[in-house]
Amino acid sequence: MADGQLLYGPAVGPRGPRPSSAIVEGPLDWQLVGSRANPGFGRGPDWLVGDFAPDRDPDVPWVTPSDLSLPIGENTGTNRLPARYAWLKGSSTADVTNNFRYWFCYLGTGQLGQDMISYFVRPGRPGRLLHHPAGSELSNDMVRVTKVRDFIARIKQSADQQLRAQRPYGVVTAAGMQLPADLTLSTFERDATYTAKLRALVGGIQGVEVFARRLRDTGPAEGVSGYRLDLMLRIKDDFGVGSDDLYQEGLIAMWMLQHQRAVGVPYVNMIDIQFPIAGRW
Repeated sequence: MADGQLLYGPAVGPRGPRPSSAIVEGPLDWQLVGSRANPGFGRGPDWLVGDFAPDRDPDVPWVTPSDLSLPIGENTGTNRLPARYAWLKGSSTADVTNNFRYWFCYLGTGQLGQDMISYFVRPGRPGRLLHHPAGSELSNDMVRVTKVRDFIARIKQSADQQLRAQRPYGVVTAAGMQLPADLTLSTFERDATYTAKLRALVGGIQGVEVFARRLRDTGPAEGVSGYRLDLMLRIKDDFGVGSDDLYQEGLIAMWMLQHQRAVGVPYVNMIDIQFPIAGRW
């Protein structure tokens, strides 16, 4: 069926007959229907490379989280450089990289974590975007987080409300929808479903986009008057560190590789989560 074809549903309403509601099918490609870019990805102190001389210490050497009971690994609880920093500072780049890799192993990030580190210290400096499509390991892990699942439920509810609100006017279309995109996530979330693995791989969310495609009428195929719509949540996060991220040993190694050794190049993790929505009139 051609994109944009009108499919007509029953002409009934609370006040008697009304114009037939028509579903404008499509579009076939993903269309942006919601976005958030604050505080923003691909910029800021965690995006800089080689901005510190090898003998220059971080401006903020050690940040103490407000709650040291959170599962974030080793923490001195002080605002001074730990002894481990001095050891790393005198180590070879290979040893600093191995320290970073060991830390990721300790947090249970598995092969995915090692692959992400390899992309961080990759030679040749290819593109600064790493895509995790729907159904990938990171996508599946993120959808298990309670806060993400609750946000997906909000998106579905908003989409359904906006489509139903159009029906009395005779035409139902996904064009012009504005869906929520205010999802936030922090390393210090008090949520057991946000695992140590995810806290290491996705420290937070710096960009959110919501897409829609393939609005279609279920009547002809299923004999039930209603609709189906495909939705996608896209999460963006910088895989890089700034001087305010130095609250774990592994992050110190990562900071050295990026800011002092200039061999670590930050990139944006782009994580897609797809989900359908369906409703009956």
